[in-house]
Amino acid sequence: MKTSLCWTMVLSLTLSAVGLAALSLPPTYAQPPPPFSQPPMILRISFSGPQDLRSLTGRLDVWEVHHDEGYIIALAPPAEQARLAAEGRTVNVHPGSFHPDTIPDYPCYRTIVELYADLQTIHADHPAITELIDIGDSFEGRNIWVIRITNQAITATKPIFFLIANIHGRELITNETAMVFVDYLTDNYGVDPDVTWLVDHHEIHVSVSANPDGHVKNEPGQPWAWWRKNANDNFCTGGSEGVDLNRNSTFDWNSCPASWYCSSGSECSEVFRGPSAGSEAEIQAVENYARSIFPDQRDDPFSAAVPLTATGVFITLHSYSNLVLWPWGSSYDPAPNDAGLSALGEKMATFNGYTPKQASGFYPTDGCTDDTTYGELGIASYTFEIGSSSDGFYPSCSRYDALIQPNILAFTYAAKVARTPYLTSHGPDALNVTASLVRVLSSALVTATVSDADNGNQGVAAAEFYVDVPPWDGGVPAAMSASDGAFDGVSETVEATLDTTGLSPGRHILFVRGQDTDGYWGPFSATWLKVHTSGVTVEPVAAALMGDPGATVTYTLRITNTGDYTDSYEIAVTGHTWPTVAVPNPVLDLGPDASADVTVSVTVSPSALAGERDVATVTVTSQGDGLTSGNSVLTTTANAVYGVLLTPETAALGGDLNSAVTYTLQVSNSGNITDTYSLSRLSSGWPTTFSPSGIFTLGVSAWRSIGVYVTTPVTGTRGEQDVATVQVAGTGVSDTSTLTTTAAPYRVYLYFVVRNYP
Repeated sequence: MKTSLCWTMVLSLTLSAVGLAALSLPPTYAQPPPPFSQPPMILRISFSGPQDLRSLTGRLDVWEVHHDEGYIIALAPPAEQARLAAEGRTVNVHPGSFHPDTIPDYPCYRTIVELYADLQTIHADHPAITELIDIGDSFEGRNIWVIRITNQAITATKPIFFLIANIHGRELITNETAMVFVDYLTDNYGVDPDVTWLVDHHEIHVSVSANPDGHVKNEPGQPWAWWRKNANDNFCTGGSEGVDLNRNSTFDWNSCPASWYCSSGSECSEVFRGPSAGSEAEIQAVENYARSIFPDQRDDPFSAAVPLTATGVFITLHSYSNLVLWPWGSSYDPAPNDAGLSALGEKMATFNGYTPKQASGFYPTDGCTDDTTYGELGIASYTFEIGSSSDGFYPSCSRYDALIQPNILAFTYAAKVARTPYLTSHGPDALNVTASLVRVLSSALVTATVSDADNGNQGVAAAEFYVDVPPWDGGVPAAMSASDGAFDGVSETVEATLDTTGLSPGRHILFVRGQDTDGYWGPFSATWLKVHTSGVTVEPVAAALMGDPGATVTYTLRITNTGDYTDSYEIAVTGHTWPTVAVPNPVLDLGPDASADVTVSVTVSPSALAGERDVATVTVTSQGDGLTSGNSVLTTTANAVYGVLLTPETAALGGDLNSAVTYTLQVSNSGNITDTYSLSRLSSGWPTTFSPSGIFTLGVSAWRSIGVYVTTPVTGTRGEQDVATVQVAGTGVSDTSTLTTTAAPYRVYLYFVVRNYP
């Protein structure tokens, strides 16, 4: 474990490399500047080059550095203005004010009490994925809390992303940024697939305030509302007491050459580094905690890079300047892992739009937290400077989301690559990952866009996905192909077909990643795949109706989607002989638990006998999986229909008096059931008899001839008529025939007698 930057490396810097030869050393002070006796001023101060800038950053509270225009914005006591001017600098009071009235005028900023109360609430609401850890106390005895976010049921060794905020008391937007990230992870766990797999398989540790005392100093809006340091009143008095915690870390503490002024030994300086490395309780808490969660991946010699497979990412949040910075801050030499550090830093800057650079390129510092976590442990470490000069240390609440949300995306990316940041940050992104089930739910189409445009602009060479089990847990990859047929671009649309028949119903997670032509695999992006449960019921499952031959009977069936997704259904009617029609067919797009009525019409055959049946099976099949179905069996029975037909309807005959006139009629069974019939005369008149004279039986469609005998009277008048209504009656049915009988007129007979006379 290395605990300080090698002086040999520091002293090896050449003057020409940093432009020192042409510059004179700044004046030194025998005594530290007096404490602030009046509220400080925001000054615009010119500088002449890198060495001059270093002298200013070592004695002033520098807020902004404008390298191209040669000036800084710094906070200084009024007396300092004259000293700076006496050194030949252009010094002006910076227009505008960054001074807040009170935090209540900034309702988007929480006090430490509110921040800590919210952490307790988050933990209470999400106990399975959060743990609150008191990592130590501040100088004034306040807890320094870390919230650890991970799925505690998964106990495997996990890569770690550690985020800290508010190491400088006045930088209140950093607390809010850290808290929004905590909310984002806890609120979206189980909802967003990327958040879910990160929390399942990684650990995210967040300290929303590494300097709670400094935060409290800024809360009342007192004249010292730009309080930067901690509250250690053993050093200096009058409003400038305390130690700059971002100059107090143990690694490379006070390691810059004296002429660089990376930090100050003056107790009243805003960049006072403290009496010794790691002297402050807050730094001890943060460093000890980092050592407890990260493996030590740093081996001697110090100048050697840590292994490219090193794990872990650390980010410390500051404001302001819209920067992403990485080690070294205490040297202009690139860090041994500069290729990986810069790749990840530049990538994160694509999310928040910040300028990425090595920290010393902003201005040199020593004893910083990110130099320590990288230098001592080999962790990929960064500083984010949130906000622009127009935002200052107290951005308006109208800027809250605009400043915070882009950083949430950057943090999410940092967490994704935390397993191997020096490798994975070179690889392409997997974007727009989707998994959509095809019409028949036996397969899914997995698609994504794999792009190396923000990761080195290499060509995309391959893509793959995993179902439920990522590679570090033994998951098996499935290759994806370029949708256009060839991997030949910096950005490629990729796809694959996943056989879902072996997957259990319910939600699955798919991990997708791409590889570039340099062989780097990028981070995973995930999507949900819902393997649906198909289901359908048909009610009633059996039904029976009766109808007359030739009539249409109607069944109403209710189809219910008992699956968990919107499905379409096809209706098939089988087994029937009589005409059968289902309307509508098919029934489309029933949501879960939704129902629709279907009408099934069956026309009874006109020739159906009484009691004759026709059985139709109605099958309703899910189009989602093509397999799930429900049935209803419909049994239609022909009614017993009795009928009789007597023909002819009318007849007329004549006959001599006192003689029988014979009519021949036909009786037919026009029903669909065998019936028994009888004949009768409905009206009185001349004697009428029948043959057969009693009851007779006819089968369906059978007929027989009937004799009807009407006897004319002896005493009747010639030409007299008798009208007989003859009825044939069956079961509930009858028919009649009208018979008109006329008595014949007198006939004259001539008798010729032929005699034979002898």
